[in-house]
Amino acid sequence: MRDTGFFAGVPQHPVTLAGYEFPSPTFYYDYSQASVVAVTPLERIKELLPSPRLYPLRLTPRSGVTVIGAYEYRDTDIGPYNEVVIGFPVTVDRNAPVLTELRRFQVHGGSLFVWQLPVTTAIARDIGVELAGYPKFLADIGISDEAGLVTCRAAEGDGHLLTLRLRHRPPRRREVRVRAMPVTVKGDRLLRTASIARVPREAVAYDGRGVALELGDHPVAEGLRRLQMGRVIMASYAPANQMVLPGPTESWPLAK
Repeated sequence: MRDTGFFAGVPQHPVTLAGYEFPSPTFYYDYSQASVVAVTPLERIKELLPSPRLYPLRLTPRSGVTVIGAYEYRDTDIGPYNEVVIGFPVTVDRNAPVLTELRRFQVHGGSLFVWQLPVTTAIARDIGVELAGYPKFLADIGISDEAGLVTCRAAEGDGHLLTLRLRHRPPRRREVRVRAMPVTVKGDRLLRTASIARVPREAVAYDGRGVALELGDHPVAEGLRRLQMGRVIMASYAPANQMVLPGPTESWPLAK
């Protein structure tokens, strides 16, 4: 039985896009999430940002962070699928104070420039690309949680993207709302989407103990190597979440 209390009172309307009909906003009734946050040289992040309007959140004056997340969407309005998100927390048109905004992002969520977003179904890819320019491509993504060890392996054909392993403690009751605000590029525009997620339980560690990231031979893996990521400053696992995902809510020209 679906738990639908989180979605009560949120109206939906049918949308036809990329050859599919689906309700908008799209409801994600049940999914798990495992993610890590790794220190990354600021200059390496800036090389991948598509617009001078985007400012990476800073841990120190010379470092930002890379976020890698694995999502197993078990029940959604567009069917089940898995995805891996790789991105960088950012602000738009302003440079946030060192550390302050990043701490807020870690607890409450915020804007994340989405650099790569492999997914496992054509409908998730096609709608995401058409709706907001999400950098989605089809991949094989397996996610498991066995005896407190989450394993995510992603590959495209014979090319191994990455394998992420995250050992976690039993998730604790949290029951919070988190704002996930992906930033994407479509044409000559920056787009931002304001989604809201319900996180009932979560296990969080502010270090890299129990985290292992193996990079493969895929071009995305080579891009991750060039980032020269350092220590993991946060790892989290939330086993059963819900989300309301609308279309883009804000837009800016790429150039100021």
